[in-house]
Amino acid sequence: MPPQVYTDQTHRASEYDWLDGYPAVFGACFFFWPGVWLMVIENANTDLEMRRHNWRVHGEKGRKPGFRWLLPVKVNNLLWWASLLMFTGATAFNVSTIASCLLGDVPEDWTTSQEQWWIYFTLTYGSAAFIGASIPFCWDGTHSFWRGYFPFTAREWKSLPFWVNAWQLWGSIGFLISSAVPYKTDITWKGQILQVIFGNLIGSVWFGLNGYGLFLELSNPQMT
Repeated sequence: MPPQVYTDQTHRASEYDWLDGYPAVFGACFFFWPGVWLMVIENANTDLEMRRHNWRVHGEKGRKPGFRWLLPVKVNNLLWWASLLMFTGATAFNVSTIASCLLGDVPEDWTTSQEQWWIYFTLTYGSAAFIGASIPFCWDGTHSFWRGYFPFTAREWKSLPFWVNAWQLWGSIGFLISSAVPYKTDITWKGQILQVIFGNLIGSVWFGLNGYGLFLELSNPQMT
């Protein structure tokens, strides 16, 4: 069943419905997407200090080593691959948020299949990519294959890197639930509450905590 078109020839039931879409587009395209791209650059330049040190030792001959914008010298860096996977997920988020706004404002009808592919599939892929990418970061933050997901010991409770990566993983799971619920066409009211509260709201809160924790981690390297 195609989305309903209202009397103003859009798919928005209220003049305030834009608050559901445009802030998401702005945040995803202008903050979230560039931030993930910087993570790719960061993990492609883990040897930058060493390269600049060697350049100074050899009398600063030649061009000063700069940033690599995509590929590291060796592609055996797991966090670089994780960042690259996360970047594809962030790109999918951009497609989903833009498509969601177009669905609300463009008077043309979309089929259910088009809506699911352009909005929900891209959001589902983005969430799944973030979950897959978050797991190596959880390993890196705790130097363990199994302790990085939940605070099992006092060591995790006191570890800022643990919380930064765990919040990212939990937020990704929340968004995956949010994107999976709309595939069920006969969704109940309780299902919608699960989607909005757990998926969107709590997922966003965890991602917000992840961003703030990452800011603290980078601003206070002695805390790690």
